[in-house]
Amino acid sequence: MKPVLKANPQRLFRSIFATQEEEITCPVCFELLDSYVDSEISGADAAALLPQVRQHLDCCYQCCELYEGLRQVADLV
Repeated sequence: MKPVLKANPQRLFRSIFATQEEEITCPVCFELLDSYVDSEISGADAAALLPQVRQHLDCCYQCCELYEGLRQVADLV
């Protein structure tokens, strides 16, 4: 697992300045990732439908990696 700072310093800075009053945890984000990717694939604005997921993905390297892997698999289907 890469440290966030070495993985992407820009993501670290975004996460510092993008904190919200209501943020979701990694387990909650993980539960919503299928819906988020399904929305993207169907052409919907997933970030508008699930803004807390988008915000979490922008700030969390580990969840973003899971999202990118799920998206790659979905694109193969």
